[in-house]
Amino acid sequence: MHLLVRDRDALEPVRSQIRDAGAYGQVSAMLWEGPTLPYADGMVNLVLWTDGRVEPDSKEIDRVLTPLGVAWLHRDGAFTSHQKPWPADVDEWSHARYDATGNAVSKDKRVGPPRFLQWEATPRWNRGVKTSGLVSAQGRLFFILDDSHFASRSPTWSLIARDAGNGIQLWRHPLPSWSGSRGGKKVGPAQMNRRLVARGDKVYATLAEFAPVSVLNAATGEIIRTLEHTEPAEEFLLSDGILVALVNPNSAADRRRGQDRSMRLVAVDPQSGKRLWEHNAAWILPMTTSADGKQVVYHDGTIIQSLDLRSGAPRWTSPPTGQKVVFRDQANPDSPGAEKSTIVLAPQFAPTLIIYDDVVAFAGGRQLNVVSATVGR
Repeated sequence: MHLLVRDRDALEPVRSQIRDAGAYGQVSAMLWEGPTLPYADGMVNLVLWTDGRVEPDSKEIDRVLTPLGVAWLHRDGAFTSHQKPWPADVDEWSHARYDATGNAVSKDKRVGPPRFLQWEATPRWNRGVKTSGLVSAQGRLFFILDDSHFASRSPTWSLIARDAGNGIQLWRHPLPSWSGSRGGKKVGPAQMNRRLVARGDKVYATLAEFAPVSVLNAATGEIIRTLEHTEPAEEFLLSDGILVALVNPNSAADRRRGQDRSMRLVAVDPQSGKRLWEHNAAWILPMTTSADGKQVVYHDGTIIQSLDLRSGAPRWTSPPTGQKVVFRDQANPDSPGAEKSTIVLAPQFAPTLIIYDDVVAFAGGRQLNVVSATVGR
């Protein structure tokens, strides 16, 4: 909380009250003589204007408010409220690759080269590991990060929420186990960033390495419910209000030993936790599950398959895409998976499948397969 005091003689008594209340640090005060408010654009969540003697500048207040931020203004002996609307040219990023279709292209028209620093948060340096997912919704950023000191040998993986306008940490959930850097710095399962989704006032995440999907309150971090049918979720997506999780009971060691158990796509209503349908498959390649509000598609190592999003009923299958699949404990960092007609599954590499308009595109083994999203041909 930042107080702006217009009367120089009143400033020190206000600061003394803050110190006496033990609130210094969270609350501070400064002299303000106007007219420009001393904040960056879109940085303030709440403006409380109590000085009825001074007419507030509505344009200046709108400038400093974050989208969906609120101003309470004292006029004529009463308070009136104003909420800044969400800008039409600002988009959200709900999944690791924009949305459930997997097509990592935003509709945002305001983003561009950085021109100034909006805010800065710790850590400035960490242990060199990567961030496991970063998504946004309703002016909040959600990410999974090991933010321990760079000299520490103990990771501190956490799901963290920050205000996108000012960087204030809203909450954090420590993750007791997380394989975001399994195999060394910056080397982890490629699909780890597909375990975090944000939509509206909810966040969806797995809160451990082998765990079901949990639904959290985006503002407070409170766990609303756990979707038990999704354990252990390897990755998941949210499309048209339906959460679809890829449940993989096999470890990498199991697959190398040929001890494969069926993988499952499980569709759940996240509002109630009710399982809607379940689809078993011998194999579902990582990072190939996508949905467009009508169907869920995935690659089973040979063909692309489509299921109805609401019922799980088969819709279509594509012809064989023509690649073979091999497993490796490590990939060549200079050319991971860059072998013609060979999909290499390694800790930091996996193929890609997206839905765009009326086509489904699958990239793997240095080739691109594109089929109709309606009939799979």
